[in-house]
Amino acid sequence: MKKYALNGKWRMTGNGYDVEGNIPGSVYSFLYIDNKLLPDPYYRDNELIYLEISEHEYKFEKSFEYSKSSDSPVFLVCEGLDTLCDIYLNGEKVASTQNMHIKYRFDVTSLLSDGENKIELVFAPVNPYIKEKHKKDPWPAAFQPLAGFNQIRKAHCMHGWDWGPRLPDAGIWRNIYLLEKDSAEILNASVLQRHENGRVFVTPKVETDRAADVRVKVTSPDGEVFEIEANKESEIKDAKLWWPNGLGEQNLYTFTFEVLENGEVKDSCEKRIGLRTRRLVREKDKWGESFYHEINSVAIFAMGADYIPEDNIFSRITKERTRELLTHCKNSNFNTIRVWGGGYYPDDYFFDICDELGIIVFLDLMFACALYD
Repeated sequence: MKKYALNGKWRMTGNGYDVEGNIPGSVYSFLYIDNKLLPDPYYRDNELIYLEISEHEYKFEKSFEYSKSSDSPVFLVCEGLDTLCDIYLNGEKVASTQNMHIKYRFDVTSLLSDGENKIELVFAPVNPYIKEKHKKDPWPAAFQPLAGFNQIRKAHCMHGWDWGPRLPDAGIWRNIYLLEKDSAEILNASVLQRHENGRVFVTPKVETDRAADVRVKVTSPDGEVFEIEANKESEIKDAKLWWPNGLGEQNLYTFTFEVLENGEVKDSCEKRIGLRTRRLVREKDKWGESFYHEINSVAIFAMGADYIPEDNIFSRITKERTRELLTHCKNSNFNTIRVWGGGYYPDDYFFDICDELGIIVFLDLMFACALYD
C-alpha cells in the first residue's frame, strides 16, 4: 500500500475570492486564518458576515505530479468532506457527496495521468439546500439552529445552537490522499477480551481483502514486545488492567497488525487498548431499577460532562488542543465524557487520549435534538 498525500497548499475561488490556503481547511479557514480577509467570527455579530459568505459556491483545486509505480488500482481517499461536494479529476467527474460524517474512497485509476494532474472539489452552499428540503418536508427540531439542519448529514452545531453561533462552513476538513493498492489490505482489526478468574485472554481479529500472512505484535505497558497469533485466542500473562481516573492505573497494550508479502510489511495498523471488564448493572431494587457501570467488577459513579467541538472552524481543532481540554477534565476528577450528538465523530486521537487519562467515553450518534426521516 502506497499513500500519496494531497494535503498542503490549495487554491480556492468563488464569491469573488481567489486565494490560497492550507488543506485540511475550509472556506472560513482560507479567508480568516490563511489570508486575514475576515474579522474574528466570534466577535459581536460577525457570524452574520460568515453566514452570508456560506450562501455561495466555492471551488478548491490543486495541481500535482503523480507517477504510478505499478499496475495496481489507485483510489482517491477523502477522510472528511463538508458537505455537498462534486469531485473532479482532470476534468472528469469522480463523484458527488452529501455526508460530512463518513470517509469516502473512489477508484480513480482510469482518470489519473502519468505526470501532471488536477483535482477540483466544488462545494455547493448548504443553507439553500436545507431550506428547500425543509419547505417540502418539515420535521420538528430544536429551534435555535437554522431551519432544516436535520435534513443533511452535517455537524448540527455549525447551523447554530443555544451555546454557539451559526457558522455553516464548507471544505476539505480531514486528510485527502491517493492510495495505490499494490498488496493485500487490512479491512478491519479489533481485539476481543475474555476475563476469567483473574486471567485475561485476547483474540486479535483481523480481516483482509484477500488471503495474506498477518503478524500480530503486542507491546505491554512495561515495553515488553511479543507476538500472538491472529484470529486465535491467547492469554496475556500477568495482565495489567486499565482503570478509570481515580481508581487505578491506565495500563495500555498496543496491538500491531502487519500484512506480510515475501517477508515485507505491506500494510499495518495499531490498536492501543486497556484490558478491563465493563458491565452495565440494571437490577431491581426498592426504588425501581439500578443503572450504573462496573469496571473490573468495581461499581463506579460516572462523573463528567458533555464534549462539543472546541471550535466552529474545525481545522483549528488539534491533537494538542484536545489533549489540553481533556487534561483539564482529568484534573477536575472526570472519569467519563459524553461526545454530544450535534457535533462530529472525533479523531482516533481523541479516544487514545481518553484512554491515557482514564476517561470513559459515552458516544452519541450524530442525531441531536430533532426528528429524522
